[in-house]
Amino acid sequence: PIYTKLGELYHLPKVQKFVSEKFGGTKVEVNKPVSEFADIK
Repeated sequence: PIYTKLGELYHLPKVQKFVSEKFGGTKVEVNKPVSEFADIK
């Protein structure tokens, strides 16, 4: 699924570095299994 791929891409070191630099440490890391979001509509 597309969301799984997006999640994988988001966690790449290069992407994490960009996000950290771009948002200055204001983002909050959420580590939850995809299954928790499967029922959200």
